[in-house]
Amino acid sequence: MDGIEFERQLIKTNFFRAMPLSTCFEADRLCLWDIGPRGGFGSFFAPMALAVAAIGFEPVSSGFEGLSGSGAWKSERYLPLAIGGRDGEAVLNIPTDPAGASFLEHDQAIGRRYHLGDLFDVVQRETVPLRTIGAAIRDFDVRAPTLLKLDIEGSVLAVLEGRVTPCRAF
Repeated sequence: MDGIEFERQLIKTNFFRAMPLSTCFEADRLCLWDIGPRGGFGSFFAPMALAVAAIGFEPVSSGFEGLSGSGAWKSERYLPLAIGGRDGEAVLNIPTDPAGASFLEHDQAIGRRYHLGDLFDVVQRETVPLRTIGAAIRDFDVRAPTLLKLDIEGSVLAVLEGRVTPCRAF
């Protein structure tokens, strides 16, 4: 069994079944929003994946096309849009290594200084749909997040500022 298969089996193991805490997981209350899930949902929340509805937001078309459900989560859904501090569209700067994509302009001097040119040398710009957390809930019929994983470059504050009303609900 390779490492990936082992991780998949581990994710499917319900470590909480015999614990009093298991009723919390059965209540269908947990919803993870993975903002920037390039490559799929990570393993950080894997121990409770069986009880989590997972929703990923990936605006880069090449990143979105490679996403598919793993079957480990209570439910999985990916949406081809970015979450931010306003609704509309935004230009995403995509460097050689798309893991460094950002709505901010890249400073190539930083990339050179730290030998991270692939994360700073922009090779493409893509206009992507942008929604606040509240608009995504309304427009795409998704649940409000109880867990947020933010893996985005330079826009974390904007996402959190766009969340004020929806997050007060839970």
